[in-house]
Amino acid sequence: MTATPTHDEHGWHVGTVEPWASAASYTVLSPESTSVFALERWAHQARRFFGTQLTGGPQKHYESGWPRFDSGTLELQEGESSPRHSVRIQTLPRDRASALLEQARIGVVQMGGAGFDVLVARTNRVWQFQCAEQHAPTSGSLLAAAIIASVALGPILAPDGALFGVKTARERLASRPR
Repeated sequence: MTATPTHDEHGWHVGTVEPWASAASYTVLSPESTSVFALERWAHQARRFFGTQLTGGPQKHYESGWPRFDSGTLELQEGESSPRHSVRIQTLPRDRASALLEQARIGVVQMGGAGFDVLVARTNRVWQFQCAEQHAPTSGSLLAAAIIASVALGPILAPDGALFGVKTARERLASRPR
């Protein structure tokens, strides 16, 4: 029996993507509607602001638009002697992420708003990140979410239900055990 391919000849995910539970991933709430994997831009951002090498796959081609749903893997390394993180990434439009958006609204209420209510309301697309080996959130998936959030200009919904920006993500990354 042959397995169904996950990606087509353009590198796009075949079929729909179901959202991962908020407790099982980091989620970036993006105001952008595009699902383009901007790997060059993300890699530049990762190097410049996070001291991280970022690559990804499969290779994507966007000659005629972009897919409604997509997925792939990011490889991240924070310095030459650091371990490499393999992170699964997926993206889906707002209309397929109602439970995630509700969790984000709960996070906004718990933090007293702080302008995040506006950011959540502007969400058009969600990007989710999990450790590829464990299918769970890790510091690698937080790092990937922070990089993408810094490009997408959207907040991060953490597995613990907290909602925060890139600054807090950097603080969480800096306080993790080495």
